[in-house]
Amino acid sequence: MEEQHPGAAGSIREGLEETVTVLDLALDSWLLRSLCSTNPIENVQGTLGRVTRNVKRWRGGSMALRWVATALMEAEKKFRRIKGHRQMAAFMKALESRVAKLNGKKAA
Repeated sequence: MEEQHPGAAGSIREGLEETVTVLDLALDSWLLRSLCSTNPIENVQGTLGRVTRNVKRWRGGSMALRWVATALMEAEKKFRRIKGHRQMAAFMKALESRVAKLNGKKAA
């Protein structure tokens, strides 16, 4: 999988060690709704499909990464500010606290 899909392999490795549940972080309702929705990622995946639909022959993982980067640059043009963005500072503080707590438990 590493050779054909390096990005997916990296995501799997990264996600295996720690998983953070958004609900445990006591977020504002707008930010919680924004982060729990799959719509943003589905939109990006749709753009990826549209940008790469005419590629007939994939030549390795590096070619796929170049096309994904191109699709993300295209999708970026339509990105908007998420609802609840003003709560991001509180979210980051809660997230950092959660990570510190998890790291403290691992060391013990």
